[in-house]
Amino acid sequence: VEQRIPQHPQLARIAGETLGTLRLTTFRMLDGTVHMAPSVWKIPIGLSGVDHFSHGVGQLAAPVDPVEGRIGPARRWFGLERVDRHPLTGTAITGTVIPHWPAARVMAHRIADCFPELASLAYDVAITDTGPVVIEVNPCWGERTIQAPWRQGLVQGEFREFLEERGYGDVVNLSARNQADSLFAPGG
Repeated sequence: VEQRIPQHPQLARIAGETLGTLRLTTFRMLDGTVHMAPSVWKIPIGLSGVDHFSHGVGQLAAPVDPVEGRIGPARRWFGLERVDRHPLTGTAITGTVIPHWPAARVMAHRIADCFPELASLAYDVAITDTGPVVIEVNPCWGERTIQAPWRQGLVQGEFREFLEERGYGDVVNLSARNQADSLFAPGG
């Protein structure tokens, strides 16, 4: 039996009693630097006891601004319609700032430092009234949990560099993506 962790009162006003967690993901470049992929808040609906976004269970996830910790519009696994207010509480999701956001980011980096041999980790982090609490760490994580709320793919910027550096170019077909990018480049 696990101890129930109450979420921060500000987040509980939005989502109710069921704990919603942040999905924070770190990736380590070959030079040892640790970066964060886009983050989301997995928002529960009802008293299911879980914030599981995937498998079409109807829960929500919302992007979290990496600097300010401000929550963007939530989306469901299927349909991807914009949800600005929680469907049961009616409380605004969009625009809310995650309490203890800087501490949650620092925590993710510190945990990544504990596992230097692992290239990427995803964390489910609860935000309580006293700060962030790690619920679980996942060496394998689902990209749709991040991509659906952000409405964009992960294969860009520093994460794309990470994939190229680690030799995953064939998996994500970066050569085809580069050709497509050049078609839309100025003068392409």
